[in-house]
Order: sequence, then structure tokens, then C-alpha cells
Amino acid sequence: MTDLVTGDTGSTLTATCTDSDGTVIDLTGATVELHWEGDDGVVISEVMTIDDAAGGIASYTFGAGEIFAPKMVFEVGITDVGGKIITCVDKIELIVREQIG
Repeated sequence: MTDLVTGDTGSTLTATCTDSDGTVIDLTGATVELHWEGDDGVVISEVMTIDDAAGGIASYTFGAGEIFAPKMVFEVGITDVGGKIITCVDKIELIVREQIG
């Protein structure tokens, strides 16, 4: 199953942030970032949109050149209102196919 396609600029990754016990992390007042290693090996960090703070849900819509095949691995980091950094335990792995044409 393919999760993303190279060249797309409207694909959105949505994540529910949980701790190691599976409890949803309240994102009220927090900043949430999506981290991944680009195809050039450089780590990219982009701010996510908080869609449901109490539900721990954040999303990121990819821009031009950000999606590459064959697979991408993401990590979600949270800076809470007090400045503490929390990294979501589970990584997100997506399969990416090349665009046809």
C-alpha cells in the first residue's frame, strides 16, 4: 500500500500524539513539530497545525519537494507550554511511490 506520492503538494500527514502508555498528550499551548530526514540526509523540522489540542491531534501538509520515494520515516516532537520537550514514542513510517509521468 502506498501512503504518499512524490511531487504531491497537498498530501497531509495527521498524527495523534500519545505517550509510552498510549495516553493522548494534551497539546494545549504546545508547539508540535514533524521531523524527518530528507533525501539529502539533512534533518527537516516543520511546525505542525494543532487540529484538536485536547485530543492530541496535529497535522502537516507537505510542500514542493518534501516527499521522496521509496519510504519516509517521521518523528513528532512537542514543546509544551512550560518549555519541556516530549517526543512521541512511535515513529511514523510511510511508503512513497514515484509519480507516473
